[in-house]
Amino acid sequence: MVEYQDDLNKLELLSVEISDLVNTNNFKKILKLDLERQKIINKISNTVPHSSKNKITEIVNINNTSINRIEDKMNNLSVNNNKLNKRINFYSLTK
Repeated sequence: MVEYQDDLNKLELLSVEISDLVNTNNFKKILKLDLERQKIINKISNTVPHSSKNKITEIVNINNTSINRIEDKMNNLSVNNNKLNKRINFYSLTK
């Protein structure tokens, strides 16, 4: 087994957990988990051979794509929330 296999497993679990949190719109824990993920990536990237770095780079790219999706989803939720609040305020004023 590779010496950094535990770190790779942790990295995978963190990525899955982040994805699950995104799917349930639970964004509060994501920043903390992402910081943990980045620490593991930095640790691994400083200790692994070049051949393994390609796999790590692939994981990082997938995670970055997920982060971009999260940010887009958060923006959309924020915009939708603002629209809803405006409607509620408008209807409450017309009563």
